[in-house]
Amino acid sequence: IPMDMLSQVLSVLVQILPPAAPAPAVVPVQDGSIQLEWFDDDFDVEVLLTPSGGVHASWSRKGEEQEWDGHSSEDLAELRQILEFLED
Repeated sequence: IPMDMLSQVLSVLVQILPPAAPAPAVVPVQDGSIQLEWFDDDFDVEVLLTPSGGVHASWSRKGEEQEWDGHSSEDLAELRQILEFLED
């Protein structure tokens, strides 16, 4: 995993991960992207960070699926709200 991708992952995690949320699984993707994954009984979240700086997320909660794309700090704040469901 290139150092710039690790830096991007850490930067995004600092912005989106609530204090009591569990750590994600970190999955390298063949195209150089990194996928962060959180799974529990009721809520699944996948966040894909691309080498070009893109952040794409999808999540499902009790059968309800949604997708999200964003790049700015404001967008990442919205993603943080989604991850607050994992704090329990």
